[in-house]
Amino acid sequence: MLINKKIDQADLIYEGAILIWNISLPFLNEQYYTFCYKALDISLGLLEQIDSIDFELRTKMHLQLINIYFKNDLMFA
Repeated sequence: MLINKKIDQADLIYEGAILIWNISLPFLNEQYYTFCYKALDISLGLLEQIDSIDFELRTKMHLQLINIYFKNDLMFA
């Protein structure tokens, strides 16, 4: 995702965010939260920078990040 940011192509950033979301879905449980947090956080930040209109994806990512944040006692602050 960081390379996609340097290339500065919105389509590539969006597709990368979708890939990260789809790959992280099976790992969104308490055992693997720490591995998913950073990838979701970076991709969500980039989606916001390009003003992505896929609000459903952005909302799902926000909800998962909030879920991870509170289940880990705010350790990612």
